[in-house]
Amino acid sequence: MTSFYVDCERGSVRRVERALGSRRGVSALQERGPNERTPLHAACEGGHTAIADALLRRGRGLIDVLDAHSRSALHVASEAGRLQCVVLLLDASASPDLVDVQGCTALMRACIGGHTELVDVLLRRRAQPNLIDNAGMTALFRSLVEGNAGCVASLLRAGAALQPAAPGVKLLAGALKSAERRGHAECISLVRAAKGEHARGLVGKRVRVVVGTPLLQQACRRPMMREAARVLSGADED
Repeated sequence: MTSFYVDCERGSVRRVERALGSRRGVSALQERGPNERTPLHAACEGGHTAIADALLRRGRGLIDVLDAHSRSALHVASEAGRLQCVVLLLDASASPDLVDVQGCTALMRACIGGHTELVDVLLRRRAQPNLIDNAGMTALFRSLVEGNAGCVASLLRAGAALQPAAPGVKLLAGALKSAERRGHAECISLVRAAKGEHARGLVGKRVRVVVGTPLLQQACRRPMMREAARVLSGADED
């Protein structure tokens, strides 16, 4: 680990600017720390916005460089709750939907950390709320399981799907049970209220459901489809 990387990590603005202005400035940008992290990763994790800005002014190519865990600087800043760094990176055209080695986006990392204000910023900048990580979890499911009610509310306001229709996705019921075991009552109430609003929104809509067909009977053996069938047939009283 070089002295320049350490200066970025510690927030030594003058030392970093002096190095960038010297002959070794360009090569300094290419230096790597633990887990192949760039100086930009180090600055953003520590919340050193001035240093991150200086690095980006000299090396725009750093913006979406990934470390050994496939995390960009935006992943790192989002997980650490560094709001100003996240805004700086997004203004510099950082990609909000890159996925790390666990399939997590910056939005998911922010949700896991419970950084509600940061989640709002990412959603306003068009981060996709319904992407699925390697465990079959969405940002909403992650927020629910972690008990981060503010993040749950933000995602629901942004239109996050209660049950995305995608291969490998977990069932909402499973996430609710996990949240219940952990005592996250406020999160559960928010999701159940959203389910109720969704069910009421279907009232009066023309939906073609032929309950007696073999195809629907087969589909209804699956938990997710059973719930969908109940709502569509008007049997769900939520």
